[in-house]
Amino acid sequence: TSHHYDKFESAMEGTDVEIGVKIPVVSKIAETRIFGGYYYYDSSFREDIHGFKARVEVRAVPALIFDAEWYEDKEIHGSNYYVGARARLPFEIGNLFKGKNPFEGA
Repeated sequence: TSHHYDKFESAMEGTDVEIGVKIPVVSKIAETRIFGGYYYYDSSFREDIHGFKARVEVRAVPALIFDAEWYEDKEIHGSNYYVGARARLPFEIGNLFKGKNPFEGA
């Protein structure tokens, strides 16, 4: 006896909403925001994924952002939490063609 299994992947339709507020007291040191939200993804191949989420975002300096996020359902990222850092650097391609610094203002 032999068996053949196929595994399929597909994008899931759904909704991901969140709302947040800036925390004034902490933001005097570093701009800090907290968010709460809900997500719902409809799947044709498995159970639907849905649940609540929470996120904290800290802008240490204008170009450096740290964030941590918690999800009720670990199927979203393979874990219930997500921690990250982002760098935002200004880049003007027009300055590059003019012979100027494309990162002017960084």
